[in-house]
Amino acid sequence: MIPKPKVQTPPELRRQADEMFSIIIRSQYAGVNGKEFCFVCGICANWHHLQCGHFLARGNYKARYSEINCKPICPDCNRKQKFGDKEVEEKFRDKLIQMYGEEEVEKLKKDYKIHKLYKSDYIEMIEKFKIRIGELQ
Repeated sequence: MIPKPKVQTPPELRRQADEMFSIIIRSQYAGVNGKEFCFVCGICANWHHLQCGHFLARGNYKARYSEINCKPICPDCNRKQKFGDKEVEEKFRDKLIQMYGEEEVEKLKKDYKIHKLYKSDYIEMIEKFKIRIGELQ
């Protein structure tokens, strides 16, 4: 008897998409030696030791997988931002404005709405993320 393939639930697919997107964000700017800088404080570390920091909280699914919203940051800055450290939030915002312009950052904030993702959305994203990760290696 052939076993049925396990059907993944939306939360399982979301976790898989989160992990893959995090790899893309943390590794895409790394040098040949694997080193990357924290977007907020500038500390240099191997990309494996950085985290995928979200300017706007990742509870919003529209911004959760936005490359404008997400940057590699050190665990210390990520923790501070999650607990509302205004200095870290301001540095994050200022650097995003330097990179993309104030209009783009304001647009990101304005478009910050609840946006439900479905199982098919996650499956499609995961396939795209697999291709991106392959290109980065």
